[in-house]
Amino acid sequence: MTTQPRSVMAMMIFMAWGVKVPLEQRQGGRAIDYGLENGNGEIGKRLIPFRMQATKSRPQHVFAAVRFNGYWYYIDTC
Repeated sequence: MTTQPRSVMAMMIFMAWGVKVPLEQRQGGRAIDYGLENGNGEIGKRLIPFRMQATKSRPQHVFAAVRFNGYWYYIDTC
C-alpha cells in the first residue's frame, strides 16, 4: 500500500475553502465564488483546518493578519 500526497495546487484549493471573501470582491470578479457560504454569509460546515475572515478595519488580538486590496484578512485566535 502506498500513500499519495496531495499536490501543492490541491492543498491551496482545499485551504481556500476556509477564506471568507467579501461580497464586493466576489461580485467584482476579483475572486471565484464557489458557493460555500449559506444565506447568512457563513461558510458551510466542512472539514476545513481554519477560517479566515475579512474586515475593513484592522483586527485586534488575532493569530495572523494581512492587508490586501483595502481589507484585512485574518485568522482569529482559538
